[in-house]
Amino acid sequence: MKNRSSVKVSPCVFGVVAPPNTYQVSYEINNICNLNCIHCCNRSFSNSDEGLPLKKIFALIDDLKKIGAKNIYLTGGEPTLYPYFERVIKYIHSQEIELILATNGLNITPHLLAIKKYVSQDVGVFVSLDGLNKTHDRLRGVNGAFEKVVTSIRLLVKNKIRTRISTVVWSENVKELEPLILLVKSLGAYQIHFSTLINVGKTIRDDSIQINPKDYSTTVAKIHALMKKYSRKEFIVSTRRDLPLDNQSDYCHGGERIIHINCRGEIYPCSWIAKSPINHSYSAQWRREKIRDCLQKIAKFQNLVQKRTSVNGYSGCPAISLEFSGQKYGIDPLNKLLAGK
Repeated sequence: MKNRSSVKVSPCVFGVVAPPNTYQVSYEINNICNLNCIHCCNRSFSNSDEGLPLKKIFALIDDLKKIGAKNIYLTGGEPTLYPYFERVIKYIHSQEIELILATNGLNITPHLLAIKKYVSQDVGVFVSLDGLNKTHDRLRGVNGAFEKVVTSIRLLVKNKIRTRISTVVWSENVKELEPLILLVKSLGAYQIHFSTLINVGKTIRDDSIQINPKDYSTTVAKIHALMKKYSRKEFIVSTRRDLPLDNQSDYCHGGERIIHINCRGEIYPCSWIAKSPINHSYSAQWRREKIRDCLQKIAKFQNLVQKRTSVNGYSGCPAISLEFSGQKYGIDPLNKLLAGK
């Protein structure tokens, strides 16, 4: 593998914070959701999979502790709808694993005290907010969702819980990015992070909500200008996958420092590979005290990463590349999009 030691542009849309020989874990605790998002990548509904029994989740957390999990990014579905949500986050905290909560913000109030006590005091809660008023409601498929989310953000901040806003950049909120930043800043969140909507695993029900490929580079340039204008020490505007990749770039750490676990206990190199056509080639079913066997299996994903590097000069994101080219070793398409091609 080329140039692994220096600081490089990352191909990962999630960001890699786990040091070598540790793992950052995204865990979909359930597939139940109280929204009906157009862009949902999990097909999460009110009657979907509830997740593993509580005792199995405790055993899974024990195993994650043994392998050196640095943090758990708890998501779903909507994780606060898991029947024993508070017991789970308390147990993660008891194992001294940093907990980051991703939520749609509609069910915060009943769990506010537990969230304050057990969620990371440094990173905190990631709340989804994808536009102003009806724009957010349209993407999320529920009227009135915007007002509920804003109320929850105020509640979190009032209770001194670190709050980051996660915003999907899509066709209908591009013109709202600056007023959205101003709103988020006024609410007291410490960060707003923009992720451009990319269809991986063909899960988007309405293709018109994606940014036109011809507008990708100008959209990223707009985000860069807003980052420069509004980012300060106390408030950050951020994004990822906004710079071209080359042979000096970092490689994909899927299965090596990143793992994803779905609500059935299936382990993948990352959450996007879990939704890609090659997911079964790089997955393992978790069994109590057998997690190292799972890691050994999904670590073979790095063979694909190395092959992609040898073919293209850099690994890029295998999931994004496969989606756009249909080939395991296809080039990462975001380079062309960033160049306005």
